[in-house]
Amino acid sequence: MNLLNVFTPKSEVICLLNTYTLRQAMEKMEQQRYTGLPMLDSSGRYVGTVTEGDLLWYCKAHAFTSLRDAEKVSIAEVPLHIQTASVSVSTPTDQLIDALLHSHFVPVEDDRGCFIGIVTRKKLITAVLAQNGIQSI
Repeated sequence: MNLLNVFTPKSEVICLLNTYTLRQAMEKMEQQRYTGLPMLDSSGRYVGTVTEGDLLWYCKAHAFTSLRDAEKVSIAEVPLHIQTASVSVSTPTDQLIDALLHSHFVPVEDDRGCFIGIVTRKKLITAVLAQNGIQSI
């Protein structure tokens, strides 16, 4: 199976920029209702996945008392507890499946190392089922 058949392009992915404040990241995650989002640098490279837990533990460790505290901190300062490795467009399906066993999505990079989208666990499972003549629910 070709990874490009199941991937969501960058233009359709909600991302955080490492220049965001902690508050901006919190608000974007709240608006979108996602528990984790990919973070990119200014050149479009994948930096890591920011989770709700990362934000929560950072706020707790620094004893934030208001959202104003979160306006003074760059999201790049927040330690990321889950290290989701990106895959290339030529990653074999078995390696993609292995990566998705540990995450809801896997970032995809092109040959230059630039972020081009994600593959979600749901899309891959749906595609594998369809390939085997099984319709998803």
